[in-house]
Amino acid sequence: MKYHLISGGCGFVGRNVAKHLLKTTEDRIIVVDDCSVGMEPIQWPMPEGGTFLGGSPKRTDGQAEFWGENEEFIFWKGDFRFFLRNMLEHENWLQEALGLESFTKFSDVFHFAAIVGGRA
Repeated sequence: MKYHLISGGCGFVGRNVAKHLLKTTEDRIIVVDDCSVGMEPIQWPMPEGGTFLGGSPKRTDGQAEFWGENEEFIFWKGDFRFFLRNMLEHENWLQEALGLESFTKFSDVFHFAAIVGGRA
């Protein structure tokens, strides 16, 4: 199984990349966002109508929400810097914090975490 990491995944670009990956792969997508600008997955508009992955997470654990029948989408609500710091300071943090025993590396990392100038 491949793992994709999306920082700032709740903003316009990030959530559309996440939805595209969910539609086109069987991989696990991990989205990290503090939602200071974006919207949480429960609020994501779906172009075909309906709700995102059933409308609510399958389960929650601390800062993480696990979405989808096979928990193929994980939303970690928090600052991306803290997510990275945890990974750097504790070698197996991601496996332990999110229960990802099979995780060894990310196949892709998409970095969209930023405040866009002029938006206000």
